[in-house]
Amino acid sequence: MMKKLLLADDSITIQKVVGIIFSTEEYQLEVTDDGDHAFTKALEEIPDLVIADISMPGKDGFELCRAIKNEPSLANTSVLLLPGAFDHFDEIKAGEVCADGWLTKPFESQALLDKVSQLLAAEPVRMAGVVTSEPEELPVEAQTEPSDIDADSAVNEVVLGLDAVDALTTPAEELDDESPDDIWDT
Repeated sequence: MMKKLLLADDSITIQKVVGIIFSTEEYQLEVTDDGDHAFTKALEEIPDLVIADISMPGKDGFELCRAIKNEPSLANTSVLLLPGAFDHFDEIKAGEVCADGWLTKPFESQALLDKVSQLLAAEPVRMAGVVTSEPEELPVEAQTEPSDIDADSAVNEVVLGLDAVDALTTPAEELDDESPDDIWDT
C-alpha cells in the first residue's frame, strides 16, 4: 500500500532531494514550503507521515507538529522534524509537541529512508501533552552542536551546500543516473 508523505520545508534543495529519495511507487509525496499551508494540506490529504523543517515561514516545525498532534483527524500521522546542522534543536520542546523523531540536515538519503520506514512501522505519538514514546537518540555525529564545529568545517559545509544548490539547477534529464547522495556530494 502506498504511503502518503507530506514535506514542509522552504528549502528548494531539501524539496528536490527528498523528492528524489521518495520517487518510488511505495510513496506519494506532497511538498509545501510553509507550515500554515502544510497544516491545511495535512487536513486535506491525511498523510501517514509529515516531514517538517523546524524553521520555515508560517508555523515552524514545532508549531506544525503540535497542531497535527492536537487534531483528531490526524491522530495516526507521525511527524519527523528536520533541524539544520546550525539550528539550535530543543529536544525537550520536541518531546512536548510529541514529535515522533528528528533527523539533522544535511542527512544521508539512507538515513532518511530508514527513519521514515521506522516511523511508518511504529505507532505515532498521540495528542500533544501526552508523551507515549520518546524519540530515538541520534548517533553523535547527527547531534553536532554549532559550538562543536570549527570555522573550516563550517565554511566547507556552506561551500558544499552551495555546490548542491548548483547541482539542483541541472535539468532533470541530466540527473537520471544520480542518486540523492550524489547531489549532496557535488
